[in-house]
Amino acid sequence: MQLPAAFSGTAADTGPEAISVNSLILHGAADAVWSPENARALERRMPAASLTLIPRTGHMAMIEKSRDFNATVLDFLGQGSNSP
Repeated sequence: MQLPAAFSGTAADTGPEAISVNSLILHGAADAVWSPENARALERRMPAASLTLIPRTGHMAMIEKSRDFNATVLDFLGQGSNSP
């Protein structure tokens, strides 16, 4: 979804409303490549999404703050997000 948004100049404009499963949006709060506002806009449009912004983290959250990133993902998966 971000790639089309990059070319259109708007945040997340490709129909995320259609995604109805629980979804985690994980984003660096200091990301200079994709603004955190892009993640906020995506969360607003996805009915079952939750957004986590990792503080003092840029575009490579999974590398910059790997423990925080992994803990957030594991916590999300532990909530039974993929359960029927």
